Amino acid sequence: VGDTRDTLTPPACILTPQQTAGPFYFDSRQMRRDITEGRLGVPLRLHLTVVDADRCEPIKGALVDVWHADAEGLYSGFGDAALDPVNAARPDFMRGVQRTDADGRVEFFTKWPGWYPNRTVHVHFTVQLASGPAATSQLYFPENLNDDVLAEPPYSNRGMRNRRNDNDPVLRSRDLDALQMTVIPTAIGYRAWHTIGIRSLGFDGTTGNALRTPE
Repeated sequence: VGDTRDTLTPPACILTPQQTAGPFYFDSRQMRRDITEGRLGVPLRLHLTVVDADRCEPIKGALVDVWHADAEGLYSGFGDAALDPVNAARPDFMRGVQRTDADGRVEFFTKWPGWYPNRTVHVHFTVQLASGPAATSQLYFPENLNDDVLAEPPYSNRGMRNRRNDNDPVLRSRDLDALQMTVIPTAIGYRAWHTIGIRSLGFDGTTGNALRTPE
């Protein structure tokens, strides 16, 4: 499949809605594209583009940090994942950092996230500039594709989830369009694209969107 990012996600000159970092963030400092660490699941190539929402221009050199649950709904470094010897040997699965290129882009090789109680399927991210934190939010998948993926092993081994995009306690309905990724199938999995609009410089000379305190 060719690289169709330009046709699927033209730069969106809108400010990406902020959401909580959640309780499972830590600074893994893993500068890498492949964040799978051998975890099972459906392959996912994640393409993110960071743009200045005011100037409609790509931002080069921003640090984009992503993290999400694995197919079993586990976050590396927390809970059962931290206690299990196999998982503990790979304490950074599904976590990684990339610096945006001249077009404001980063790419991660990962697996489709699993679900855990009381949350819909999602990917966390932060964007940090040289001047400081610029954005913290979460990205979501079309529900028809969530249904397709979660119906297959190893996801299906966990039974039915209790939250979807339309009843998730974090995702507000007015923010779904701005936070739902464009996703297409490939021969071996899926590719997802999204444009993250940030305010790179606030009127007071600081970054416009600060990181929220994890809840």
